[in-house]
Amino acid sequence: MKKVVFGTLGSVIVAGALILNPYSMNLVNQKFGEETAEAKLPYKRDLLFVSDKNTDGNLETIVSEDMKNKDAKVKKAMKVNVKNKKDQVAVSSISEYEDLAYNVEEVKNNKKLQKELSKALKNGAKVYLYGGVTFEEYKELLGVKEVAIKKEGKKFRFGVDEKEMETKKGELKDNPNALTSEDDFTYDVIGYTLDEKEHNQLMVSNISVSGESNKELPATNDHYVQEILDSTAETVDVEEQEYAASLESKGIFNWFKPEKATASSKAVKSSPSRIYANAYWNKTKVGWTVTDWVLHRGVSDGDSKYDYFFVEDNTTISTAGGWRADKLKTDHDIPYSDDFIRDWDPGSSTKGPYSISFSAPFGVSFGFNMSGDPNVKDIGSQQYDYGRWEVTNNHLITFGISGARFKPHTSWRSEQADKYAIVDVQEWGSFSRSGIKASSHVKVRVSYSYK
Repeated sequence: MKKVVFGTLGSVIVAGALILNPYSMNLVNQKFGEETAEAKLPYKRDLLFVSDKNTDGNLETIVSEDMKNKDAKVKKAMKVNVKNKKDQVAVSSISEYEDLAYNVEEVKNNKKLQKELSKALKNGAKVYLYGGVTFEEYKELLGVKEVAIKKEGKKFRFGVDEKEMETKKGELKDNPNALTSEDDFTYDVIGYTLDEKEHNQLMVSNISVSGESNKELPATNDHYVQEILDSTAETVDVEEQEYAASLESKGIFNWFKPEKATASSKAVKSSPSRIYANAYWNKTKVGWTVTDWVLHRGVSDGDSKYDYFFVEDNTTISTAGGWRADKLKTDHDIPYSDDFIRDWDPGSSTKGPYSISFSAPFGVSFGFNMSGDPNVKDIGSQQYDYGRWEVTNNHLITFGISGARFKPHTSWRSEQADKYAIVDVQEWGSFSRSGIKASSHVKVRVSYSYK
């Protein structure tokens, strides 16, 4: 009798544990017909990458090699489908995928594809366009009114079109010290989803390729697919960790805690956007910067003509394969004639903490540190309305400033009548190894919307 009671109670407890801890089932790899338990993971992603060229298996090899370096749980949750344009992927089948990647030129030439990708986007898919695309092209081809994200309850728009700016912001300033041109708003990859809850709702990637004799080379499908794979893998990583954390909170009297499902010992912080600038040596990524930022609007100080804003920039520079990060350069440009810079920090310094201090109407004051205490050189300009810095190594450290996280801030005043507060943010990375060099660069224009 005791055995029967214990068996019944044990079955109930085990059943309850499985209900509360579905992740543990995945480790068993038990089959249900042709489907494994992993197929039901909420963070599973199916990626379709359609190449505009016949890859002859080369692209599949790149994907295979890249996937070998992913975490085991990420690999289980990702399914990558590489197709050539000649494979004639059925347009109607793209609704099956969480992530879709197409060459922008192919999308331009296929109205039916535009319609189906727009439908997929509106149904929650993430759509990547690669091969040289602007935000205006992305919006037009996929039928979305705006590319926007929300941070801290505020909406920020990307790629505000020039027609709006001509009527609302006046002329661009004549800046003789400008380092780039308007052409720099064309990107190698833009990935976006309308799902505001998804990590990396917006992903922007620029790719700079160097070869022998430091020769600049064009980006290829090999580079595009690596960037999109890395972005998708990071999304899976974050979603898997969030899923594991949700299971932790459902344990019964701590008797049945779920298996540790974290993809790595270092958690990836979820963010609505990631701006990447990547340096490749031939087909190998050797260095990159990743930028996250927030625009803040200051409280009213009684000024009826201007509103006050500051951009909070968080940029990390990293390396791989024994390369060294030599320099990070950051630029915050206030580009329109009706707006004026007020302050930018940190100032020049040879060691941390690096100080940020803005007076009213912001009242911001804090310090931050960077590993290795790199040298910060302030080269901003009050006259031409930009904050600009160079971060270089202070010591003979093997990997230079790799891993340093730079947090500069810039404040300005913007005419209220213009209805948009706009800032251009740029990042450059300089990398080297054994006498060879590589570099990266990205520039984005973001606006605070009053709407």
